[in-house]
Amino acid sequence: MAEVAAALAEPGPVFTRIETALLAFQQGLIAEISSSAHGQELFDATADITLNARATLVASTAHALHQAEAAGDIALRRVDATAAQVAGLLVATMGGIKHTQGGGEALRQGIALHMRLLGAALLRM
Repeated sequence: MAEVAAALAEPGPVFTRIETALLAFQQGLIAEISSSAHGQELFDATADITLNARATLVASTAHALHQAEAAGDIALRRVDATAAQVAGLLVATMGGIKHTQGGGEALRQGIALHMRLLGAALLRM
């Protein structure tokens, strides 16, 4: 989670930072468990840890979105949503991308596409 926090704290566009954070989360925590020969057993044994990590990811992402909105960089009102709602959707979408497209480069491309779409909807021009 330290890599996620570091990515979100970096300067730069919020969606670039979120993309980096989501990939860090996926590659740092989830991929390690998934790639294990006993992945499902590990998920079962660490369910609380995984759920807490996801909740932290959602909260951290929501905070970054809230800050971007306060700075005038994005307009959540365009989609009638709160930062927490968008952050929850982002994390859920990451899981969906992973399950439909797999990990690695396909996951990176899927998350990047999602960030571009979200940016098109929310960035202030």
